[in-house]
Amino acid sequence: MLYRLADIIASPKALYRSATIQSSAVVITFEMKDGAPILIPLHANKLVGRSHVNVVASVYNKEATVEQRWTNAGLKLWSK
Repeated sequence: MLYRLADIIASPKALYRSATIQSSAVVITFEMKDGAPILIPLHANKLVGRSHVNVVASVYNKEATVEQRWTNAGLKLWSK
């Protein structure tokens, strides 16, 4: 999956604002692992050396109910 990461991020299922880190977002993918969606937290405009870049913080799966909880919390930015 990691070799397809750029394509997966470019075609997300949904995008949510991070509840814990300002200027960050979480991509929910169509990819699944053990019946749970794979999430990709992104740290936007992070200073690395002298450049500002978008950083993939991690890639992991989370229980399927996360989308409904985050939507109810008003964190949804976009969905397909």
